[in-house]
Amino acid sequence: MKKFFSEESQADLSNINGEMPANHMLNISFTITSEQVEQAIHRLLNGKASEPDSISNEILKKVTHVIKNDLAQAISKYFASETTPETFHKFITVVLRKKRKKNYLLSSSYCFIALKNTIVKLMEKLVTE
Repeated sequence: MKKFFSEESQADLSNINGEMPANHMLNISFTITSEQVEQAIHRLLNGKASEPDSISNEILKKVTHVIKNDLAQAISKYFASETTPETFHKFITVVLRKKRKKNYLLSSSYCFIALKNTIVKLMEKLVTE
């Protein structure tokens, strides 16, 4: 059987001039405000699947005024501690069969969708915006 990588080797960096750049890290603020949470919640799309936590974006939008302060505090603590609860790492993968494909033995004949925790999606939105 032929290996994909035939042998171990070092990358050829001979075409790079000057010093190598230092490792770059994202500078993410540990403090999330209730206004940021409110804005991020209202940017969540309606009609999306609410699994695995069963919290729909529409419900989150309706209770924003009640939960935004506590949610901002909790998210800030998670960002500061650089940890998240184990349940945030769980998701459901749905496999949908694409129409009119010749060979359903190929993975390209299917669409894979990951259903993530709603609060995780909100945290991702806060980081990326």
